[in-house]
Amino acid sequence: HAVKLKVGQNLDRDLERAHAVRDRLGPDTPIRLDANGSWTIPDAIQALERFAPIGIEFVEQPVASLEGLAKVRAHSPIAIAADESVRDAASLDAVIDAKAADLVVLKPAFLGGIIASQRLASRARSKSIDSIVTHALSNAVERAGALNPPPALKLGRPNVLGHPFQHDRDSSYRIPFGLAHLMQPGRHGVSPSTTQTPSHRRV
Repeated sequence: HAVKLKVGQNLDRDLERAHAVRDRLGPDTPIRLDANGSWTIPDAIQALERFAPIGIEFVEQPVASLEGLAKVRAHSPIAIAADESVRDAASLDAVIDAKAADLVVLKPAFLGGIIASQRLASRARSKSIDSIVTHALSNAVERAGALNPPPALKLGRPNVLGHPFQHDRDSSYRIPFGLAHLMQPGRHGVSPSTTQTPSHRRV
């Protein structure tokens, strides 16, 4: 339903990968980029001009600084998403005031949980800024928490959540054909194990 590519190390190689993904997926599947703040402002502007013909939905955090995001957004043919720049309500307001992003990436584990994330998404929406909810490649508890805000907020874009650790899965959701389904919306459904591993023995 959407694909995200990490970029920022080698532009020619990144472009080759993005073209290959677009050729494989066809014209309709959203492709997103995430540079994790690795570009300079001039490099980001040049890179996004070259990525634009591929049909990129948005790019996350092309540069590290808030000022840089605003400058890149002013020249970018691709929508800009603030990720690492949003860590609380104050930083979200700073992004809004600087006109630095078209949308924001919310990680409930970093923002104080589901309710805090919902408040930030509502605040962004009041300023016509869309939100994406995701996790930080953590465990089943975090991923289950990240799955709850999107349906509650009726977010208009697919949220690329993923499940990188197949062995670490809880019962609150299932993922047939790449689409996560909440089994009990509003509840984690996580059952922590009480088994102690050798590295966590009580002393």
